[in-house]
Amino acid sequence: MEHTERFSAFACNKFCYEDTEFAKFERIQAFMDEYYDMHELGIAIGESTMKGVNKGTGVVHALKRLGRGHEARSGSAISRTI
Repeated sequence: MEHTERFSAFACNKFCYEDTEFAKFERIQAFMDEYYDMHELGIAIGESTMKGVNKGTGVVHALKRLGRGHEARSGSAISRTI
């Protein structure tokens, strides 16, 4: 965790990486496990998102900012996420 100060200015909620780079996460694995969800996309690329932040939460946030409810069509991916 000696590199935490360098990451503190790294303000993002999602980033992508090549599978060949995944081994480099070992040094910060505890940090990643605590704050990020790792997703292997199966195409030699992965992505990592902050825990609790996904497309569904992004849509809900956008709807709130627009002053709208989340009355999505039942059965849609958005309504299942919410």
